[in-house]
Formats: sequence, C-alpha cells, structure tokens
Amino acid sequence: MRPEDDYTHPVGPEPHFNESMYVHFNDPVARLGGFLRIANRPNEGRGEVTVCLFLPDGSLGFSYARPEVTSNEAFDSAGMAFRVREPLRHLDVSYAGPLTLVADPAAMDDPRTALGGSPTVEAVVELAVHGIAPVFDHSFDTDGGSFAPNHYEQPLSVQGRIVVDGVETAVGGHGLRDHSWGPRSWQGVCNENGGSGDVVSSARRPASGHRK
Repeated sequence: MRPEDDYTHPVGPEPHFNESMYVHFNDPVARLGGFLRIANRPNEGRGEVTVCLFLPDGSLGFSYARPEVTSNEAFDSAGMAFRVREPLRHLDVSYAGPLTLVADPAAMDDPRTALGGSPTVEAVVELAVHGIAPVFDHSFDTDGGSFAPNHYEQPLSVQGRIVVDGVETAVGGHGLRDHSWGPRSWQGVCNENGGSGDVVSSARRPASGHRK
C-alpha cells in the first residue's frame, strides 16, 4: 500500500461502491473499549456511521446512522470524522452525538427492542490513533478471486478521551484499524434492525464478559 492510499479514492462506477475506515481499541486499565466505523456509499447517496462502546460498568453504548452522503471527498458525517494526520502512521478519530445506553449488551440479540427501550445520551469521542506496525493487505482472497479487494489493516495504539452523559474517561490502549474501498454488497449479512449483521453481532457480549 502507498501512503496516498490512506486518503479517500475516486468513486468507481459500481452501484455498491463503498469506502470505509474502522478502528477498534481496548483499554484494560480504564475498562473501556469499543469500535468506530465510518463509510461512504456515494453512488447510493448515503453513508454509515457506527459507534460501539463497552463501558466500565458493563453496559453498552451504541449508535448507528445512515446520513446522506453524495461524495467521497472525506470521512466526515453524522458527527463522526476520521482525519489523516500522517499517512499510514497517525489518524485523529472523533465523534459527537447521540449514544444509546443498553444495560445488558446480551440484549442486542434483539436490537430493535434493546435500543428502543434504552435511554439515549450525548457522547464525545476524541482519539489519536498511531500505527505501531506497518499496514498489511487483507483482501480475503479465494480461489475465485478477492472477496474484498483494496483492504488493509494495521495494529495501533490509541490515546484520548471519551465523554458519556457528562462523565469523562481518559483512554489509552491498543487495537486494530482497517481501510477498504471498492464494490461492497452486504445483502447476505444485513440486519434491518441495526445495520450490517457484523455490526450488531459485535455489540453483543455474553454475561461472563460484563465488567462490573
């Protein structure tokens, strides 16, 4: 991958052209982790913005939006932004907006009920993301070709702060990020209640994983 690949790319002709970035992290000291994802699907006129935070009291903070997006100039919509500060080395990731607090993450087996019956508060996420190893290609190649071309990942460290309903927590930990672009169709794994199936399943946590 080239340094310029860390920025957005020209939109292809495919109806399902998608470009996305994703960061997940865990801070065992703060007992807080989660992931943030942003995607542009300009040929469909929409984007996708997901926040999933596993909070120190064992609850889940979750937000999912499909904002109107008609270009691929930047990752900046619905209160979330991914900004490249130094290609393949440093990103700033931020979010400011609503977050629904689900007391029992296992309730996300039924996301419509879990999210509909839980309170929504305001949240702020500000993270400095630094690569701690080179990026590596991860395009899911098979005998029939690549399932997801133009896809790379990178181990990372993260420093920043997260504010949930006025309570601020400093975070510092490690995780992984990815960046992909090209035609993507998730119709085989879509879940109408909360976006793609992988997003909803990632928001579940068995009772043994709760942090009390």
